[in-house]
Amino acid sequence: MFNRWNWGELSALINEYCFEDLDAPVLRCASMDTPVPFAVELENQFLPLSELEEKIDQLIQY
Repeated sequence: MFNRWNWGELSALINEYCFEDLDAPVLRCASMDTPVPFAVELENQFLPLSELEEKIDQLIQY
């Protein structure tokens, strides 16, 4: 199972060894490193939806 650190390491390895084969940069988008809340109001604040939209737009415009 990957935690945040492992995914960051994976993206670094992809950038290091596969950079010339990439069509766009590797971007990371993650939620806060806290337990997932059950209340809908808190869950809506927990999910990085606006950040995800921003990262997708960056990749599309690349």
